Amino acid sequence: MIRTRTVAAIAVAALLAACGGPSEEELLASAQQALAQHDSKSATISLKAALQKNPDLAEARLLLGTTLLASGDAAGASVELRKAAQLKLPEARVVPPLARSLLAAGEERRIVQTWATTRLGDAAADADLSTTLALAYLRLDQPAKAQEAVAAALQAQAGFVPAQLLKARMLAAQQDLDGAIALLDAVTAQDAGRADAWVLKGQLLQHGRHDRDAALAAYRRAIEADPKQMAAHQALVGLLLAAGDLPAAQAHVEQLSKTLPDLAGTRLLQAQIAYLRGDFEGARRLTQPLLQATPNNAVLLQLAGATEYQLRALPQAETLLAQAVKLAPGLPLATRLLAETYLRTGQADKALALLEPELDGGKAGAETLLLAGQAHLQNGDLRQADAAFAQAAKLAPDDPRARTALALGKIGRGDSGAGLGELEALAARDTGITADMALIASQLRRGERAKALKAIAALEAKRPQDALPSLMRGRVLLAGSDRPGARAAFEHALALDAAYFP
Repeated sequence: MIRTRTVAAIAVAALLAACGGPSEEELLASAQQALAQHDSKSATISLKAALQKNPDLAEARLLLGTTLLASGDAAGASVELRKAAQLKLPEARVVPPLARSLLAAGEERRIVQTWATTRLGDAAADADLSTTLALAYLRLDQPAKAQEAVAAALQAQAGFVPAQLLKARMLAAQQDLDGAIALLDAVTAQDAGRADAWVLKGQLLQHGRHDRDAALAAYRRAIEADPKQMAAHQALVGLLLAAGDLPAAQAHVEQLSKTLPDLAGTRLLQAQIAYLRGDFEGARRLTQPLLQATPNNAVLLQLAGATEYQLRALPQAETLLAQAVKLAPGLPLATRLLAETYLRTGQADKALALLEPELDGGKAGAETLLLAGQAHLQNGDLRQADAAFAQAAKLAPDDPRARTALALGKIGRGDSGAGLGELEALAARDTGITADMALIASQLRRGERAKALKAIAALEAKRPQDALPSLMRGRVLLAGSDRPGARAAFEHALALDAAYFP
């Protein structure tokens, strides 16, 4: 099939090179024929050639926009669809795919601001646009308006499948999982080729019923129905990774890179696999062009930010992760890594502000509490640091970092010898820094500056390129009135990281 498509693309290119070449009408017809054969590559070549002959060929603009959108190029699609709109094509033909392209590019607010009250005068077009509006409202956390938009879509066209799928999703969000799956079963019974319905069913089976095997089967049915259904590929790979089966996930992505190498979704999966394999330079090479195409994709920003964090490019990591959290507040990995970035760059107050919603909501997990404890420690608030570490230990007693908190608890109860001994042992064998930070805090609370400086030296041996140990040494020396020593320590911190400004 791939060879056939390649031959077709070469044939189109050969025709263009021939004397005179085909007319714009012939190129448009060739593109339509290619799309009927699911050959988007040849269709794109023909459409671009037709537009070179006549940039004002509205049908070619519209068809190129929808083809690019189907191929995952949301940015390119929106450009072409806007041009089609300027060529005075009916809004009912242009607005629905244009709105979908903006949704794919993360422009939810723009969609709502532009078309919230638009009526196109065509049942299918109105149903399409209302469904996109509903999705935009959901992403903007406006479920009531989303529900109204879904109702409007189904009122415009009762059997509009995308609206039915969104209704199923909303039923699941309202804890009506059986009703949602029943609606999806009705859709697939009517049309087993609805890959998007199979994907949603897989998601509900995976996250609602926790039935991994049934979810995998649903995702595979989706891929069988539409091999280009990237959401199914992403869900399948995600499920394999969640089960710890990196080899199977990698094998699937490698096969996907052979069959669908040009899709943005394929490159995103390749970047994720590269990241998990520790190939951070490779992940960076893959994510950078994707960011140019879709700069408001929170998941992509999270991956790119995590990659920069691993490459110790902390300013870039901070920018990307902050944007990801802004677009999707509470995004777990982005939130954690952004907090860690703040801590590693001496911005403890920013870390606490980032974690505040979880901390104030009473739902903070051990990970959040440990980060909060480190932030309090950087700020010199030893009491708050100890409290956060102790609370983390209650939530995750088997976590090495939580064992650090348990040791702190012993110190707090007066068993300083045992507690400090446990902290020293943990700090010596743990590659992380939580035990080191707790040990330093405990020694400073006891006024044992010499021992604290020794613990800081051990921390520095773990993180020789990190400015934090020098910062802490400077603060300890300054508290002991050793101003020259403190100045030297602070200067060393700046030498390691000129942008370090706690």
